[in-house]
Amino acid sequence: MTALTEWVLECKVCGARRTLDVGYDLGEYKQLYIYCRECRATRPHRILGPRTTLSSASSSAR
Repeated sequence: MTALTEWVLECKVCGARRTLDVGYDLGEYKQLYIYCRECRATRPHRILGPRTTLSSASSSAR
């Protein structure tokens, strides 16, 4: 079973950021066309990288 990764995306038009859970590596892509809630249209989004959280790292250390 493949684990989901949360990726941080930024709209190239308005700059709004969002996360997207997917089961594959978005690092292979430069951009992704996805619906932007702020623009209310499908826009190109820059892939900033996987989301990292301190809470998941601290819980795995226990």
